[in-house]
Parts: sequence; C-alpha cells; structure tokens
Amino acid sequence: SNLAQARSIGRRLAAFRWPPPTSTAGGKGPGAAMAGDPKDTDSKPLLEKPADDVMQKLGSAIQDEARCCKEAIRGFFQEAKNPTFALNAELAFRNACCMVILGLPFLIPKGHVKALDDFKETGLYTLGCVFFCVFNLGKSFGETLCNVVHGIKGALIAVFHIWALWSIFPHSVTDDSPPYVFWIGVADGVVFIGVILLLNFNMSTKIFSICSHVGWWMLFLKPGDNGFHWPGSDEWDPTEDAAFSCLVTTAIGAVLALLSALLPYPLLARDMADEVAKDLARNAPQTWRLMVEYLSNTSRNAYKQDQVYRNMVRYDTKCKGLSALLDSSWWESFGMVKSRLIRRKLRRLDQAMAQGSECIHAIWGTASDLEWDDTHNTMMARIAPTMNQCVDHAEKLMNECYRASIAGQLSDVQIQDLRILVASVKESEVALAKVVHEFRQSVGLKASESGKENHKLLEKWVLPHVLAFNLSCFLHSIVSFAEDLDKGNVDMNSLPLADLVGSWSDLVKGVLEPSNMNFVKRAMICINLSFVIGFFGYEPLIKPYFSGIAATSSLLLSKFTGSAIVKNLGRVQGVVLGMVAGQIIKSFFHTCDWYNVVLLGLVAFLWSFGLLFVWHNGSPQTSFVGSLAACFGLSMILSGSCTPIGKEQVIDKEGTYDSIVTNIIACCIIILVDVCIGPGRADEHAVDSMIKVFDHIDQTLESHFDPSHKEALARASTLQATTDCAQEMGDHANNEPRIWKTAWKADVYNYTITRVHHMRFSLRSLESCMSEGFVKGGARNKFLQDLLGTRAFPDLGKFLRKKLGVVKKLCTIFEHDTTARLPVLADPDVSTEMITEAHEHINRLIQELTDEKKLFVEESKPSPCMREDEFAQLCMTYGSLEGIMRDLRLIQHSILREC
Repeated sequence: SNLAQARSIGRRLAAFRWPPPTSTAGGKGPGAAMAGDPKDTDSKPLLEKPADDVMQKLGSAIQDEARCCKEAIRGFFQEAKNPTFALNAELAFRNACCMVILGLPFLIPKGHVKALDDFKETGLYTLGCVFFCVFNLGKSFGETLCNVVHGIKGALIAVFHIWALWSIFPHSVTDDSPPYVFWIGVADGVVFIGVILLLNFNMSTKIFSICSHVGWWMLFLKPGDNGFHWPGSDEWDPTEDAAFSCLVTTAIGAVLALLSALLPYPLLARDMADEVAKDLARNAPQTWRLMVEYLSNTSRNAYKQDQVYRNMVRYDTKCKGLSALLDSSWWESFGMVKSRLIRRKLRRLDQAMAQGSECIHAIWGTASDLEWDDTHNTMMARIAPTMNQCVDHAEKLMNECYRASIAGQLSDVQIQDLRILVASVKESEVALAKVVHEFRQSVGLKASESGKENHKLLEKWVLPHVLAFNLSCFLHSIVSFAEDLDKGNVDMNSLPLADLVGSWSDLVKGVLEPSNMNFVKRAMICINLSFVIGFFGYEPLIKPYFSGIAATSSLLLSKFTGSAIVKNLGRVQGVVLGMVAGQIIKSFFHTCDWYNVVLLGLVAFLWSFGLLFVWHNGSPQTSFVGSLAACFGLSMILSGSCTPIGKEQVIDKEGTYDSIVTNIIACCIIILVDVCIGPGRADEHAVDSMIKVFDHIDQTLESHFDPSHKEALARASTLQATTDCAQEMGDHANNEPRIWKTAWKADVYNYTITRVHHMRFSLRSLESCMSEGFVKGGARNKFLQDLLGTRAFPDLGKFLRKKLGVVKKLCTIFEHDTTARLPVLADPDVSTEMITEAHEHINRLIQELTDEKKLFVEESKPSPCMREDEFAQLCMTYGSLEGIMRDLRLIQHSILREC
C-alpha cells in the first residue's frame, strides 16, 4: 500500500505544472489534462537519466563489438608483424567483397532469382558500377565518401547537361534536320569537355562527367531515331533512358563503395587520426630522449645516431599523414559542432608536432656530422639530467593534451590538470636555463684577443646550447598547444580551422597556369581525337559512331607530369592484362552449373583482392596498373552470360578483340599526344625543380641578411614543397628510358636532395631563433638586429650566396647527357677552396661581437628560458650557418667526383 501511495503521489507530481497551462477550445488542450489520465502519466518517465544511461551503454557495447571485430581482422592479417600490410590487405578484402556483390546480377544465371532477372532486364544496371566503385575507393570512409561525392557530381553534371541539350533539340540529329543542329551539337560537346577540364573540379568529377558525356554526345550526333528522350518529353521512360541508367548505376556503385568502408566495422578517418596523434604523442618524447642520450655519449656513436635517425623518420611519416586524415574526417561528420571542435584540436596538435619535428631536425643538421670534445662532455653531464626531466614533464603534458584533443568539450577538472602540467613544464624550462647559466658561471667564459681563438671556443659550446635552445622551443610549442586547448574550450575559433572551406572562385583559381593549360590541351586533343576516330570509324576494325575509344581516354585522364612513357606503358599493361586474363578466366567457368558459378565468383573475388591489394600497397608505378587490371579484368569476367548445360561453349573472341583494340587505340592516342605536346621529360622537370630549390634558398638568404627587412620571413615551409617536388621528379627521371642519353645520375641527385633537406632545417632554425616569438617568421628580435648592425654578418650572407651560386652552376650536371666534359668545369670558381674564406668571415663576426661586449660577457642572472638566451641564439645561428656551408661543400664534392 505504501508503494501504491508513493506511485500515486509521483503521478500527481509529474502532472503538476505551475502556472497552469491555458485550456484550448473543447477542453482538450494542455490545461484540460492537468488531472492526468493514469495511462498518460504512467507512460511518462519520472527520470530521463536511465534512458540516457541505456543509450550510453548501448553505444559502448557497439564500440566494444567493433573493437573486437577490428582486432580479430587485423590479427588475421598479421598486424603485429606489419601494420601497413594488415591495413592494405583488409582494404583489398573489403573491396573484393564489394566487387563480388556488385557482380551478383551478372554471375547468377537467368531464371534462378526472379528479382535479379527483373532488375537486370530494366537496363538500369550496367558494368559501369564496377568502374565507378573501383575508381572511388579510399582508405577510410571519409576519403571514400569524398571520392563518391565528386564522382556523383560528375555524373549529375553530364546527365543534366545532356538532358538540357535534348530539351532544345528533342529529335537530335536526323537525316532531315538542319545542318546547324549537327554543328551546335559538335560545338556543345567540345565546349563541355573544355570547361570541365579547365575548371578546378576534382579529378573524379572530370573523369565521370566526360566519360558519361561522350557516349550521349555520340548518340546525339548519330543520325536517326536513337530512342533517347529527356524527362520533360511524353516519350520518356526511365527504364530505357541511358542517362537515368547512369545515375542508378552510379548510385549503386557509390553505396557499395561506402559499405566496403563501413562493414564489418567502420574505417573512420577520425579514428585513424586519433591513432596517429596518439603515436605522435608517444614517439616525440622518445625521440628527444634518444637525442639527449646520443649527445651525452663521450664521443659520436654511429649506431646511436642511426637509432635517432630511424625515430626521426618515423616521426616525420606520422606527421605527414595526420593532416590528410583530418581533411578526410570532415566528410564523416560534415562539420558537426562536436566533431569540428575535436578536429580543430587535432589540427593544432598536428602543428605542435610539426614544430617539434623541425626542432629535432635543427639539432640533427648541426650535430649529425660533428665530433665533440671534453668541454662538450662536461657540460652534457651537468645538464642532461635536467633535460630528461624537461622531456618527462613534456611527455605528461603531451599525453594530457592528446586526451583533451579527442575529448571534445573539457571539464573543469581536465582544464585544471592541463594548467598544472603547463606550470610544471614552465618550471622545468626555467630550471634548465638556470643549470646552463650556473655551469657557464662555474667554467667561466673568457674571450681572447684573437677572433680565431674565440671561434674555437665557441665551437666547443655549440652542440649543448643548440640542444638546449631547440628543446626550449619544443617545450614552448607544447605549452602553447595546451594553452590554446584551454582557450578553445571557451572560444573554438581560437583554434586553427579544420573544415573544408571553399568558394565558387576556387573553380577558376590558377586555371591559366602553364601546368594546368598543358593538361587541358593534352586531354582535349586526346578525347576529341578519340571521338573523331570513333565517329567516322575504320571498317572493319572500328564501326562508325563508336564512343568507346573516347570513353576509355577519359577514364585514363591524369595530371601526371613525370615519366609519361612509364605511365603510358602502365596503362597498356593494366588494360591488356585485365581484358585478356579476364577472358581466359571466363572461359574456364563458362557453364551455368552451380559449381562453375560459385568458382567464377570465387575467382572474381581472388582477382579483385590480389590486384586491389597491389593498388593499395604498391608503388606509384604498380598501383595504377593494379587498379586498371582490376577494373578491366573484372568487367570481362562479369560480361556476357553463362553457357546453358548441354550446349557448346561460345567464346566471344571477336568482342574481346574489339574491346582490346578499342582500349589499345585509346592508349596509343594518349602516348602519341604525350610525346608530341606532353609536359616534357621527367629529367627536364627534375633539373628545373632543382634550380628552383636553389633559387628559393638564395632568396631566403638574401632576405635574412638584408638589414632593410623588418621581419624574418618564413620561407622554409614553401621550400619543403619545392624540394619534395624535385625529389619526386628525380625518382621519375630514374625510371624513364634514357635512349640516346647517358644514365641518369640518381645517386648524386638523391644525395643533393638529402643535403638540401638539411639546409632547409638550418634555414628554419635561422627563421625561428631570430624572430621575436621564436616561430617561423615574425618581427626580428633584438639579437638579429644587433647581428645585422655589424659589418661581418651581412658579408657572411654574401659569401653564403656566392657559395650557393657555385653549387647551383654545378647542378647543370643533371642536364648534361653526353660523355663530353661538363662545360661548367672551365669556371675556376667551381674548384676554388672556400673554407678558409668562410672561417675568416666567422672569425671577424665573432671578434666584432666580442669587441662590442655582446659575446663572452659575464651574466648576472640566467635567462628566463634557453630560447631567450642570447649565447644560445648565437650558437644556434652559428650551427645553422656552419650546417649550410657544410651541406654546400658536401654537394660540391659529390658532383665533382661524378664529373
């Protein structure tokens, strides 16, 4: 009875409202229900929280199931031995399952599944779904969705355009139509292809819009009744409309491509970004500890050096992948608020990790080729424990920052934890500056009257101070990251943008650049020439009004600017291998017996799995071949119908031969156009890219040593893109046939690229250590202004540019393709020893700073942190300049040995 009474009171409390709601007409409004119907009140829960708890538990259970499924699948593919192989094998397995599902209407014989028979007979489903699916597969759901959206956009553009054309000319070209209908159709098709190629559409949009368009364009120009109608006409039938069929096929291919990224558990770019961010947060402190340990040895240990280098490479690889994953993750949430906040935090983490990588490389550029003495060992023995404590505090803060980055909105407890860890890192940074100051005080830095002796004294102190300076910069980047997370919890706009932004103006941005215009010109000639050949035909090889050649040419579109010969040979390999092997496989399992159908489906799966794995896991040269072979091979396996039991097998050799000829003609046209008006040979692009790299370095040095500039310009980031481009072009040059030219000097070119990367990090150190905020770019700090006020420092800059010019001249060796003597060797500067002159410039600079009491002076108190310590700044500047000169000298030696 007590329980019943409590329930009655609960019902009354649940029904009670104050002030009473106004009754509506008829007494059926909210006010009329104040007393409450027991049924109504029983149906309303008194507490909402249990329902939330149930949903939360359900979500956790789903996540646990997905995690277990992921671990089982990755374990099957041996993730513990090779995570990259496991991921790519899983992707290929998912994609192959998708291909088999797409092929079921073509694999299952007619008469077994009525629904499939009816659907296939509508004509709305074609093998085009295979091409659409394969060309738009990605490594995550976000990447796949991005590709699918762009592909569907291309199909929609083509469909609505052709419907518009047919609405103006409902009967298209006929025997009785005026000539202007034909020529308007020709002009319309040419202009459509040109506009699509010219504008900055995604490549998937370009491919599928043009590939769809050329077939309907040919249909429009073919005289006679072609049965094509636009939706506004009375004769329009969706089951017979090729354009509507294209949309259905595209939609089915898109759905299956997305399902392959969602089942059996979703491959989300956000989850991958979280994993990469976690690895970065773990790898960064480990790399710093290894660097401190390496420089704490009594002498340079080559094996420890290799260990540091391996961790640096792993660190850089993770940094490069995080940004792309964050871009793809936008498609998984479409910018929802919570996800946007997390992605902004991860974008900020990416920036902090990139700054940490640059600091590590700045030390590497100075320390990788140097030996050290007892002075270095004594100082490192004193400051290494404090440095390790700094790294320990930074590691705790980084782990907390990572957890805060993936948590969305932070609680007060999390913010307080962040602030406590930030304070501890700042305290350790102050402690490091204090230990360094005390050591210098105990040793006593006393200048001599000779600039040469002061130079030797500075050399002994460089490495520990470079390490301390960059460690301080790294700690500062982590602290800034944590403080930005704190601010971002209140104002999300204080964090860097992580959304996909764009406008209509982006479609025309840079369309007139030479590289884009060259691509448009080549693609226009290829597609239109293929269309003309197909329009007139070449009996008996090609029938008139055949659009297959132009469609294949559009499928093979590429903005590739490397070795065109290698790329085009890859096209031929992929197309021919796929079509011939597909026909052979089909001939072995041709009957409609159930076991042949099952075996053919299994072989289709294995074919797709193997070649799609090559696509995901192969090199740039082999992956393209794998994707084409998968597409064309699967289309041949699924084409046609099985042979009924008891009847003789009929192999459509003629049809296969026609398909092969069609695709080979398309490839030959592309090869011919690339040879005649292509973007040029890869070795020419490699040489041009290398010259651009040295021009970029020259501009950076000129601005850095120019006293008239008020800001330290940030050029190292753009230099990285230029250097990466040069490295890629060098790889392509090494792969292309040289014919009459001498062998490509790959070893010297790659070594030059390696030393240029070292110079890039040295330039980055100059940019950061001489700006007020100790970041890339910004107002010049007082120390740099003092250096520029000397006579020796600008002269040192002129000397560096002179040395750079000599090395730039020697880079003409890469365009020298005969056995004759390199002409530039006649220049006396290329064999002039400049190391003595370099030391003289540095000696004069050090002596001038000493005379002006700006170097080797007694310090009354330590600097707030090592990045603000002027002696550490000088060591960093000296180490960077020495590193640049050493890299230039080594490049010069390697080229002269090759001449």
